[in-house]
Amino acid sequence: MGTTRILAEILGIGFQGLFVAYGIARVTLSVPNFSQFDPFKITAGAVTVVIASAYILGTLLDRLCDFLVSRIENRIRASILLPYDPNFMRYAVNHESAEIHKVLEYIRARIRIGRATFIMPLIVLVIHVIYACIYGQGFWVDAGNDIVQYAIYIVLSVSGLLLFYESQRKYFKRVSMCYHVVREAGDHTDGLRKVENQYRIGQQGAGADAE
Repeated sequence: MGTTRILAEILGIGFQGLFVAYGIARVTLSVPNFSQFDPFKITAGAVTVVIASAYILGTLLDRLCDFLVSRIENRIRASILLPYDPNFMRYAVNHESAEIHKVLEYIRARIRIGRATFIMPLIVLVIHVIYACIYGQGFWVDAGNDIVQYAIYIVLSVSGLLLFYESQRKYFKRVSMCYHVVREAGDHTDGLRKVENQYRIGQQGAGADAE
């Protein structure tokens, strides 16, 4: 079930990426719009290529979006007092309770979708504006269409940012809470505390090396 969910998330991000690529191509290469395609002429091979492309593109874009929003994520994390690294706590929760871990993974899914929805409309918007300024008649090539398109890009991007921000804050708080629950109620409490001590020692060693 977990693999299927991740696959669906990656494909969702990949299809967003394909729409971004299509939007860029529409602006720069005058690619025909969807109304000029005949859906009855689409073959199974073409569908397979699109799905495979969406998966590959989704994987790459997910890593790119993760890198681009890392500073925002670090600022959110700094505003919330966490006892340990979120990944460490998530792995511990997964080890002790798969059911609780599902809740965290649901929030992580919203984070992935949110950050992709935040970044990709911005990419299209920037390219659209640059292309309009260089090859068009100034910033507004077609005032009516451009205003609507820019507004859609901005609304999508802001919505994605809000979804990412709120989901990330919720995730950090929830992973900390879930970790404390499984730490106190789990069957491997002593083992977790040993791992915690090892984690502290490792962090102290890393800090000493950095100095």
